[in-house]
Amino acid sequence: MTSQLPESNSTTLHLCHPTPDECVTIWTDISALWKDSLTLPVFLPSNHRRILASYESFRKGSLQSDQDGNTKEVIIHGIASVLCAPQYRRRGYAGRHMAEMAKALRSWQADGGTPVIGSILYSDIGKEYYAKLGWRPNQPNFHFEFPPGDVEWPSSVNPVAADEIADLCHRDEIMIRAAMSAPEPSVKTRAVILPDVDHRSGKDLGALGAGSKTGR
Repeated sequence: MTSQLPESNSTTLHLCHPTPDECVTIWTDISALWKDSLTLPVFLPSNHRRILASYESFRKGSLQSDQDGNTKEVIIHGIASVLCAPQYRRRGYAGRHMAEMAKALRSWQADGGTPVIGSILYSDIGKEYYAKLGWRPNQPNFHFEFPPGDVEWPSSVNPVAADEIADLCHRDEIMIRAAMSAPEPSVKTRAVILPDVDHRSGKDLGALGAGSKTGR
């Protein structure tokens, strides 16, 4: 019952990896927004913890370089599928969740000494909400949307097959590394996410849970 929910500043709340059963709960909650034309059983790849908010993170291999073109490998985390189920909204859980996540991501998966330099997320609710939680938008940022057009397929164009994408990413990475290693005196620091088919280490789920800290 919602009347028995903890306050958003409660010490019983903690950031955690969801168990397999809790993943099903999370994916069921987000399915209405992101399953598109899939049925719920196809979209889904009972514990006692109550999942109050959740998100997915993607480790993205990236590069950082200075004015002289000195480059180093870094990590940028992509944030997706941020959700607070309708029955738990307007209680401060989403804000608490994002604040905990911001702290955890600073060192998340920074194995082998590769530093985490930031994270990115796309918001369809505007810049203000996430800016208050620490995700400062790049001031000139913008996005393009290209609606599909009903055009005849040009005879000189070949479709890109799924097994060709990895090679295209590799070729793009070679060009990006060359560009990042070139000196650029007008820019103090540059960073770029390298194209990668599987986002290096794949996807991780994070949840704000209430109750026991046991689990994966």
